[in-house]
Amino acid sequence: MRIISSLGSLNNHATCIILAVHPRHGAARGGHGVRIPLSQQEDSLSTIKASELKGRAVVSLTQAEKIGTVASVILDPAASRVAGLTVRTGILGGAKLLRSSDIRSLGIDAVTIHDSSLLHDDSGEVPELKDLPTLDDMIEMKVISENGQLLGTLGNVEIDPDQYQITRYELSGTLWDQLTHSNQTFAAVPGLRFGKQLLVVPDAVGAVLQGSSTPSADTAPEPALPAVSPPPTKAPPPPVAERATFTPVPPPVDAGPPPPAGTHARVVLSDTEKDGKAPDAAPS
Repeated sequence: MRIISSLGSLNNHATCIILAVHPRHGAARGGHGVRIPLSQQEDSLSTIKASELKGRAVVSLTQAEKIGTVASVILDPAASRVAGLTVRTGILGGAKLLRSSDIRSLGIDAVTIHDSSLLHDDSGEVPELKDLPTLDDMIEMKVISENGQLLGTLGNVEIDPDQYQITRYELSGTLWDQLTHSNQTFAAVPGLRFGKQLLVVPDAVGAVLQGSSTPSADTAPEPALPAVSPPPTKAPPPPVAERATFTPVPPPVDAGPPPPAGTHARVVLSDTEKDGKAPDAAPS
């Protein structure tokens, strides 16, 4: 189901023409107060951020006119659901209340309802919405784990526009995180507790946000098998005594033939002369 109009025309004109067109066959189809699941629309998304609904046109199908714009989203954190919307009907007019059960469709360009009489001026007419927080009340709420660790501040809420369920909560991040859509998120799991200024989450959620999540039962490692001792090994044989090795002594180096006898006599004679002794006379 697709609304044939542009966002600009819905915001600038009080009256518009609405055609219910089947997305495949293009045949006009009527209906009064019948909610069209967003999952049947070609341009639907699985989840949207609640802040994206703010400023979106609210259209009455009976009057075929725009009757206001979404001012905020009323949330029921305990039940993880969207409880309703606050709708601003004029520049000076106050916000009126709209139950989620009275919404026909959270369309891409507009929120459609059957009739403008479904808007309520007083919270006494819709007591189930009286004490519930709006998205504006929850933004910048401190998120803390059960063990007392501050995890950040709440920045947004992701919802299923078809079932009106809260699916995830988003933490505020830096400007770069917002531009790259890399803000940290955590699922709307049981155990979340909301106060006026604090959101307390289970320690398991805090561990995931800190990057040290505890493995679940499905992903926990299997218990280790008992250690098996290796079979006994034989003692090594005693060392074998090393045999003594004989290193042959090299033969003496040959100094050459002895000097001639005459040379030796002259050497002796010369030594005697140095001592000052007269040589003996030669025998006759």
